[in-house]
Amino acid sequence: MLLSANDLITTTQLLPGILELSQAHNPEAGWTLGQDTYKRDQQGLAINSVQSRSEEQIHIHVCPIGTTAQTLRDTLSHRKYSDYVTLADVPTVPDVQCRVAPQRGIPISGVAQTIKDFLAKPSVAACDSYVGAGVITDNNDYTWMCISTARGAAEYVFCH
Repeated sequence: MLLSANDLITTTQLLPGILELSQAHNPEAGWTLGQDTYKRDQQGLAINSVQSRSEEQIHIHVCPIGTTAQTLRDTLSHRKYSDYVTLADVPTVPDVQCRVAPQRGIPISGVAQTIKDFLAKPSVAACDSYVGAGVITDNNDYTWMCISTARGAAEYVFCH
């Protein structure tokens, strides 16, 4: 559900956060709702890591794009889309891996599944409490889903 201020998406199911996302009745629902309601050219979606979250209830931020997120948008706009069919490092953005939707102007599917698959990697187990994720649209209207393993909150990567 989208909360009344239109800046958070959550569920009535009791789930602490991103590490439990796959336990949701429909893990993709929040990401689908977010992409159906956010302003593609002005907002991003973000779910914070265990280390940076402020609440013990899963939620996705719907937030305006600021300077840091605009830098990410600019960077993604100049990447070769065929290199990001699956999750891949973004060379100039530390601790961020992204994948892109197959066409311009459409939502990206499988966000929750990508997060689940990423968290299942043995190499991620040691730092899973730093995993956050987000959805952002580049300047060419391609939708990207990204995973951040930075120590800061994902909302600062995808929104601020």
